Amino acid sequence: MGYNENQYSLPRWLDVSVSRQGMYDDLYRNIPTVGWMFVPLTQYHGGGDSATFEPLSDHLVEYEWALAQYFGAGVAACYRGWRVFDSERTRDVVVKWVSFFKIYRRILISDVIHVRRPDMQVADDRILCYCLHIFTVIIVFLLHWEWCDGVDW
Repeated sequence: MGYNENQYSLPRWLDVSVSRQGMYDDLYRNIPTVGWMFVPLTQYHGGGDSATFEPLSDHLVEYEWALAQYFGAGVAACYRGWRVFDSERTRDVVVKWVSFFKIYRRILISDVIHVRRPDMQVADDRILCYCLHIFTVIIVFLLHWEWCDGVDW
């Protein structure tokens, strides 16, 4: 997948939103397994504390959103940091999304039907189809604005 490394200096919510838009666009040309994305668990280029996911347990909503959008799209991500969980709660979230991917892998790495491009205003979604059988996964992202209090869009 394509990305601009400077986006990882953006506040967490803006970064995951821009990343989701990029994935959506790139999945017109590629199947999910062709590329990869990036999750800055620790500071990468800049942006300070607002741009990193550490401590993970303090930013669990954003972290789970990032896990959901990458595992839910079948797109691999590089998690740059020292750990992928820092508490039982974050471990449970990681296990949940890894398990989801393992169960639905065959569908998640298949062709994508685009429904609505992410714009951070209303729900965006895409349908992943495994065409040899009648299996479909519908991925819908609905941003709850109260999660984003204090984000300068």
